[in-house]
Amino acid sequence: MSTGANVKSVENLDYFKSCLSIYITKARRSLDEVMHEVSTTRQWLQHDQRVYWQAQYKKRKRKLDQLKAELLSAKLSSYKDSVMVEEMAVAKATEQLREAEQKLIIIKKWMTVYDSKVETLAKRIDSLRFTVTEDLPKAVHTMSKVIKTLEAYAEKTPGSSGSEKPAGEEGESADGGSAEGGSDE
Repeated sequence: MSTGANVKSVENLDYFKSCLSIYITKARRSLDEVMHEVSTTRQWLQHDQRVYWQAQYKKRKRKLDQLKAELLSAKLSSYKDSVMVEEMAVAKATEQLREAEQKLIIIKKWMTVYDSKVETLAKRIDSLRFTVTEDLPKAVHTMSKVIKTLEAYAEKTPGSSGSEKPAGEEGESADGGSAEGGSDE
């Protein structure tokens, strides 16, 4: 004995499909933003920061060399006050040069960490993006087909609209007479 599908509400499926479509749009946007941030951060580390601190290193190295030359001049002259000022300037410039060296070391370390950790995670995000951009839209399309099929089924099924009753139900026979077998006397 075959029984019909017991679909209570095609509207709920349609609502779920529309919610899924909204989710796809928002998820795509979010994943694109994440990938943009990954790319921007890589660019910032590799180029902006590295180039900036390399330039700072060169600039600070030149300044230190200049201050060392001025200190040597001051030592060769007889101005003792000038020597102390020049020594303090050399010490400060040396510290600034060390700071630039440390920044370059940190940037190099972060590039290694970035490549090993962030890029690995970014590949997972790409996999998720594929699911969101390829698989989920296919699911929405399939749901649309299912909804249309169920709506067509509901229209063809007797009793689905409430106005038609299949023969043999509620005491009526197929010929419209009483199913109880009594006569109309």
